[in-house]
Amino acid sequence: MLNKLNIIFILFLFTSCVETPDNKIIDNNSSGNILLLSEGLLNQDNSKLQKINLDSNFNNINYYEQINKIKLGDTANDMILVDDYIYIIISNTNKIIKINKNNGELINSFLFSKTRFIKHIHFNKYLWITDLLNNTVLKLDTNNLQILNEIAVGPGPDGIDSHNNYLFVANSAVGQIRDKEQGARTISVIDINTDLEIQKINCGPNTLDIEIANNKLYASYANFHWSDSVGAIIEYDLESFNKISEYKTQIHSKLKYYNNKLYFINNDGLNYLDLTNKEIFNQIKNTSTDVWYSFNIDNNYYYILNAFNHQVAGELLIFENQNKFANFPTGINPNTILFLNEN
Repeated sequence: MLNKLNIIFILFLFTSCVETPDNKIIDNNSSGNILLLSEGLLNQDNSKLQKINLDSNFNNINYYEQINKIKLGDTANDMILVDDYIYIIISNTNKIIKINKNNGELINSFLFSKTRFIKHIHFNKYLWITDLLNNTVLKLDTNNLQILNEIAVGPGPDGIDSHNNYLFVANSAVGQIRDKEQGARTISVIDINTDLEIQKINCGPNTLDIEIANNKLYASYANFHWSDSVGAIIEYDLESFNKISEYKTQIHSKLKYYNNKLYFINNDGLNYLDLTNKEIFNQIKNTSTDVWYSFNIDNNYYYILNAFNHQVAGELLIFENQNKFANFPTGINPNTILFLNEN
């Protein structure tokens, strides 16, 4: 039987597998500061939180370290903005931190006493964090970061979203590693008022992410560890949780709703499911062998996080339509972008 340290190493391999930026300045529709998180490499203690000013092209890769005089930690997997605070989860360091949005100063941190592999963080009244290792969702207080509850879900909980008083959790089973366990290939539905899992919705192998859009529930699965490597996006009724449609496609990333389109990354690049005509189109073609790891969208600009081969420093690519006109170096395995809307 695998011990927990071996499982953590397998989870990391599964989930993650100075250049001068171009000098064109982005117009005021997308001006201001962004924060960019890079997870680094397992056991290298080289996660990075950097700050980029899009008006001046100023890029500080060591932003967090310079402000707080300490390293961020090992394997930072996700971050969110809630009011004036940024919450960052750092998996291999086994902690969550809270920093000031405006100046980057560390306000509070909480070191988990139990060994975990925290993957994604979400806010709905409280902080909710998926724990791939222990098959649970953690409920945390936003002020002191204390654990208020731990809710059992399916194996390998990954992506997370919410609607009203329901939390939806993608039970990935970490691909084939836990696919035979009860609850694999499902979405857990949690009642936020009672902290109870009330239902599991059938999905597909390696259920990755959840996105609520247009009063529908969308979930992705990516069975790239099976002979049939094509995954899909499934559309569900948000009240009955009944399946409405399934759209077959390769998918390697989170889902992101923007302007009535559901965006995702695969080997072809950045793509979207048009929610009006229910067809899938390519938005930006990836003509290289580089790994486009994650992305975000703001004011019709597309921000692509390129991890290259997962072993070297990455880059942020910025596109307007299909045209790349800016790029910035990042840390290793860049995974999350937040827009701070500052000038």
